[in-house]
Amino acid sequence: MIEYNATDWFYGDIERLRKYSHDWAESVYDLLDYHLLEYGGVPESCEPHPLGHDRGCLSGYMECHAEPDVLVIYRVLHGHVLLVRVCTHWELYKCVFDSSRWPDPKVEAEEIRAHGLTESQVRDGILA
Repeated sequence: MIEYNATDWFYGDIERLRKYSHDWAESVYDLLDYHLLEYGGVPESCEPHPLGHDRGCLSGYMECHAEPDVLVIYRVLHGHVLLVRVCTHWELYKCVFDSSRWPDPKVEAEEIRAHGLTESQVRDGILA
């Protein structure tokens, strides 16, 4: 097993996700236990890629998907994993994270449309 540390943000994010959906939180733990912390990487099906979009939020870290809109932000350095955040695409795009609750997908979709954006623009980090 690979050594890891997690930020307080990460632990808070997991807790708010668990309150929203226990199954989604389990998806994050499965991803960590069976892939990231075991082998230092995640399967291609989780779409791992470095962050480096126009907004610059957490640029240089890695992102992968535990669920379609449940992102795990992490960094692997010298065989050590730093778990940084668990968030949605919209939170990452805005670089604003609500520490008290997991975002409602319907509310996020409305906010995205209100900003004149599409979900694919948010997912890809494209500025409008």
